Amino acid sequence: ATSACTSEHLVVNKAPADIATAQKLFPQDSATLSASAGGTPSGTVHFALYASSDCSGTAVYEETVGLTNGTANTNNTNFSVDQASSGTYKWVVTYSGDSTHNDATSACGKEAFTATIDNDTTN
Repeated sequence: ATSACTSEHLVVNKAPADIATAQKLFPQDSATLSASAGGTPSGTVHFALYASSDCSGTAVYEETVGLTNGTANTNNTNFSVDQASSGTYKWVVTYSGDSTHNDATSACGKEAFTATIDNDTTN
């Protein structure tokens, strides 16, 4: 920059910028049902995610999804795991059954994951 009055040259440096990040994980699940008879299963699948080792208490996330060609997928945009809620989570998946197929429920922890979110600013 140049000042018209004194012809002095000025140098203006850029201002420093800081960045803060915070990672979140939005757990998702899917289920595919098949049968040896009665055609492709239809109906709904209920997904429940637990933070307890035995799937007791209240689920931290739940979603019921209709089957499409025997498959159901969650679309979780509400519950996230962040640094404060890192830990082990277990799914329980329940199929409602239909007119030709019995209902079914997965065992607690058949699907499990451990999330460790590290937002360490020293790295």
